[in-house]
Amino acid sequence: MNTKKIIFISVLSMVLLVSGFYIYNNILNKPIFNIDVNKVNEITIQRGNGERIFISDKKDVSDFIEKINRYKYLKTKQYPAVIGYTFGVNIYDISGDFIIRFTINYDGKISFENDVADMFADKSYYIPSNGSIQEYFEECFKEYDSVPG
Repeated sequence: MNTKKIIFISVLSMVLLVSGFYIYNNILNKPIFNIDVNKVNEITIQRGNGERIFISDKKDVSDFIEKINRYKYLKTKQYPAVIGYTFGVNIYDISGDFIIRFTINYDGKISFENDVADMFADKSYYIPSNGSIQEYFEECFKEYDSVPG
């Protein structure tokens, strides 16, 4: 009888472990960007101090979109809106409309801005789980000519 209990507990433990691993990697830890590079015309990135870069070359746009699409993110609990940011990113389609707008706060949390009015509402934040997206944006400012704010 003890052997059956031990086998049952072992199998149950393995099922729970595998389930937890699956949930973490496929549900909680997931890409949040799924942007079709063919629809993107321009990307603007602005630092908190107003300095900006504009990316419109098709190869550069493609490289940027592929890079941010590769990151996986963990959704964090809701926080009150943070005034100020390290980077603000606007991605525009061919007709000049926003595809997506997001900010990266000083601590690496990403929030999405769909409307200026919802800047002050509580919202969820996302944290990259497979690298620092802030470092990538810093590299962009070294690579591209910036315009002072």
